[in-house]
Amino acid sequence: MATLLRRPQFVEDLREVWRFIARDDETQADKFVFELEKRYRMLAENPALGTARFPKYPAMRIFPYRSYLIIYTPLQDQAGIELIRLLHSARDYHRYFDD
Repeated sequence: MATLLRRPQFVEDLREVWRFIARDDETQADKFVFELEKRYRMLAENPALGTARFPKYPAMRIFPYRSYLIIYTPLQDQAGIELIRLLHSARDYHRYFDD
């Protein structure tokens, strides 16, 4: 089984998304998180699926899930990924990583 690391900012992003969805429907928020978990476990097994979009961080990758972007880095010394951010796709994600 591939390793899955979560940076604290990713965890906070996920909590914010859950709270946003849960304002309307907690069941849907739980379902979103459950499905997202399946998606990034799949990415941990296949880290090259995402696309590289960060000139300053060439190893960093993006993979879309619904209206969100999973931003992660494949692990160098072992199979798996490190989850960095979960951002809405309407955001200018480059501003979080590029100067």
